Amino acid sequence: MRKLVFRGVLAKGFDKPQAVANLAKLLKLDEAQVEAKLFPAKAVTLKRVSTEADANKWQRAFAQAGAVLDIVPDEPGMVEAKGDPATAAQPESKSPSDSPSGGTTAYPEAPAQASPQTDASSPQPEPSKVRQKSRKGFYIGLGFAANLVIGGIIIALWFTRPLWQIGELSAGDQALGTAMVTEDSFAIARVDVRRVNALEGLSGDRVDLNSLPVGDGLLDSLARAGLNVRADVDMLWLAGYVADDKPGSVLLASGRFDAERLQAWLAERYEVEQSLSDGAVFRMVDAASCEKGELIRAFVSENLVVVGDVERVALVLERIAQNTPVSERVKHWFAVSESQLVSAAIFAPENIGHSVSGLAGMMLGGMGEAASAADGVYLGVESVVLPPGVEFQLLLESVNRDFLDQAKTSFDERLADMRATAEANYPETLKFYDRLSVRRTEGGLQAAVRFDKNLRTEVSQWVNSMFSGSISAGGSGPAEVAEEIDDNPPVYAQTSMHSLKLNDSSAAQSDPFFYFSTSAGPFQLGVQSLEVNAEQQVMINLESRGYDLPNLPSRGAAATMVLTDIVDTQGNSLLLVVECGTDTNREAVDIGQAISYSNYVDGESVSGMRVNAKATYVLRPYASASDVDQLRGYIEYPLTLDVETINLQQPLAGQTIERDGFSLRFTQAGPNAISYQYQGEPGKLLHVAALNSAGQPLESGGAMWGGAFFGQGQTANVDIKGEVASVNVILAKQVQHERYEFVVDSIIPEPDSDTDYSFAREPIEWSQKSWQNIYTGNAPEVTYGWNKPIAENDIGPMRLAVYEASSSQHFGTRFTGELFLEFNLPITSLLSSGQFVVESLVTGSGENIDTEISSALSFALDGGMWMNGVYQKDEDSSWVKARVDWRDRELKPDALQELVGYVMLSLPVSTEQQSMPFQLGDGWRGSDLELTLSKLEAGAAYLSYAGDLSSVVAIEGLKDGESVTDAAEFHSMFGESSIKLPLKAMPDELLLTLVTESNQQRFPFRLSMPAE
Repeated sequence: MRKLVFRGVLAKGFDKPQAVANLAKLLKLDEAQVEAKLFPAKAVTLKRVSTEADANKWQRAFAQAGAVLDIVPDEPGMVEAKGDPATAAQPESKSPSDSPSGGTTAYPEAPAQASPQTDASSPQPEPSKVRQKSRKGFYIGLGFAANLVIGGIIIALWFTRPLWQIGELSAGDQALGTAMVTEDSFAIARVDVRRVNALEGLSGDRVDLNSLPVGDGLLDSLARAGLNVRADVDMLWLAGYVADDKPGSVLLASGRFDAERLQAWLAERYEVEQSLSDGAVFRMVDAASCEKGELIRAFVSENLVVVGDVERVALVLERIAQNTPVSERVKHWFAVSESQLVSAAIFAPENIGHSVSGLAGMMLGGMGEAASAADGVYLGVESVVLPPGVEFQLLLESVNRDFLDQAKTSFDERLADMRATAEANYPETLKFYDRLSVRRTEGGLQAAVRFDKNLRTEVSQWVNSMFSGSISAGGSGPAEVAEEIDDNPPVYAQTSMHSLKLNDSSAAQSDPFFYFSTSAGPFQLGVQSLEVNAEQQVMINLESRGYDLPNLPSRGAAATMVLTDIVDTQGNSLLLVVECGTDTNREAVDIGQAISYSNYVDGESVSGMRVNAKATYVLRPYASASDVDQLRGYIEYPLTLDVETINLQQPLAGQTIERDGFSLRFTQAGPNAISYQYQGEPGKLLHVAALNSAGQPLESGGAMWGGAFFGQGQTANVDIKGEVASVNVILAKQVQHERYEFVVDSIIPEPDSDTDYSFAREPIEWSQKSWQNIYTGNAPEVTYGWNKPIAENDIGPMRLAVYEASSSQHFGTRFTGELFLEFNLPITSLLSSGQFVVESLVTGSGENIDTEISSALSFALDGGMWMNGVYQKDEDSSWVKARVDWRDRELKPDALQELVGYVMLSLPVSTEQQSMPFQLGDGWRGSDLELTLSKLEAGAAYLSYAGDLSSVVAIEGLKDGESVTDAAEFHSMFGESSIKLPLKAMPDELLLTLVTESNQQRFPFRLSMPAE
């Protein structure tokens, strides 16, 4: 490809009026058009041509008219050819039909001339007069139409000046770009901000700069400081580099800057370590973790801003001052990108993944590795005159022909797949695929695609079409699925505020798993539990529920809950003061999504739908639960008063719904699935129901929800139990927003006084003989249910069943199992009767690793029941068992081959009793055990522990000297262990039964683990 560029240069012997007149004749335009179009700009790209012959024809024609037309290479390996009027040959033809057509202006060809048929006896007029007479009406009409077209072109050209006034890099711009690229640079990008700003008027809505990934509220804060990025910045440069195996980047902006305001803004927003006369050295602070980043240098002057690593900024400034000569690779990039609005050069593709973190970095890293054989990758955006728009360009260069051939083949195959998917999902984007050209040249691979005036919309559509195959269900799932009708589908209908059951708590009262103390409109709220964290700060767990609300969205929030404050009796705030990061205490919490419930009221089952929200609020240090007087806040509830139901028939792919800024598009899916993407106003989409051929709603199976690429809304892939014939899309048509204030003044979740937690059981007598029977017994024969062990081992009188023994680089080491003993009641009366200890492990590679892992053992009865105070055992499960469950996230061997350790059984000989206060966060400390009351919920208290739990036999809660608790239980969940104490009432104190003398015996083991 060759670009034909006119730079306003005249051939020798011609003046401007003469050249303008000649060009007007050549191009079939009037002189005003030629003057307006070709001469104000520094450079105008007339068009691209594919052959050298066409380019030469244009160049000769311009030379004859008195203008110098340059032929600019548009692919690697080509050399620019500039017109020389002194030696230019005459045009091959003066006919307009010989002039190359297309490009920026459509130049009309002369109409074909047919000889008129005449009577031989009639006088024969001259041929020219015959043609003039017979075609007079035609030319009048043609002239009128041409004037309209020309007028339209002039108007279009005026309003699209940013497109055809193509910029060139000045010597100053080139010096800045040269200074940015050093030997360790792997990529550089440039944005001509002036021209991009001018193009915004042509691309639909104005771009929201705050939506760009440049930091939360960054540009808003600049605006508040009186700094306008759009007006102040002319050119932006960003270079990526790898120094000492560490990636980095440096940003440079040229323009007109208020240096004093910029420095004040830096001091306000960041943690400035050193203020300088020409900028500052500062650190960024992570908003979530409050961790400080590396030192950053900002150089600020009236026409230049440079930001990056301290040493890198100094290097860039030094290279600018020394006017560093341009390197060959940068010179080549300048030649390729000079006329582009946005341009990027990747000199080392394999390093591109270093510049971005997370999933995007992984994707870029994979793409970079695939393109590592390339000598350079160049991307750019260039303007197009008619129709007004831009062209996205890609140039991949390499001396490796096999790589280029393979890249071309892979590109073509992938493009064919994307086009086929787009044909179903985004048929309106096929024009972009038709415009996309991919060419294999001598030294590279070129690709280009053009977008018209509605740039943002078109690019968004095209990007979505490219990735729609990744987010759609395609042909996934079984070909045939047994049909299941949804017997209880959600109901959507017109409603009113009067239908709400305001302050009706009947459903909440019948919910056995919800403790509430107040109402807010149709919602009930209550503190479910209190906890203390590692910093000994009180955490309040608040929950809100709403029952049987109308027109609930099947996914997403039905409402939001916001806490405004937690106060003491004097009205003083007790909430944790957040000095850095997000104040999560005051963040809105979603109340959703809708799930079904079933409760019993007066012996009858009552079912419906409910929504709920759970939130944890942290008090400031040294504030106790008893200091809290009230929790204050509100619930925002958007009640849908009216709905719209839209029915769409198969095939669904490509069908769209547009309503008031909301859009939904269905994509390809199998016969038993639906797939769609949506964006717009939250809460607009209530439900998508899949229907069979009879119009009945089908049950849904598994579903996958997520965010679309590049922030383009949400995606949904849902398996359906039956063949989908159509869908009903239910949208909120009319919404009324309500706010319900709430005050929770009861934060201690009281136990249900009607529940009897006490059980009359015969006391279990301890004796030395009973302990001896445990030590000398035989391991029982165990039968297992559905959960079969992966290994079994006998350890003294115990049978060990191993259910999981795994290691992973992400989750560490996990072990779960159960120890079984012959049926023996005395050991079950103990809170803990020993420990499972792992002293070392052998990895898959044979390495021996010393460990300090222990898990408390609490044996419990398995099978049978208590009856009249006596336990009736099940002869088929005549044993007691203890669960072994531990996890070490830091221990990450390649595999587990052996575990070496012992089981310690510790049985009490004598005991004593001590008391501890029943106050959240308080505790008791002994010589080898520490207890802390760490959590309180309705009906139970939890104590965390550190040390040997077998040193405590029992824990009992007392109120006015009377027991108000059931027996304490060993509690383990997800590898975390604690003591659970069931409550009938809130105790005044806890009574601890402690071991003063014990009988201990150790049973060693060496366990061989099965291969993972």
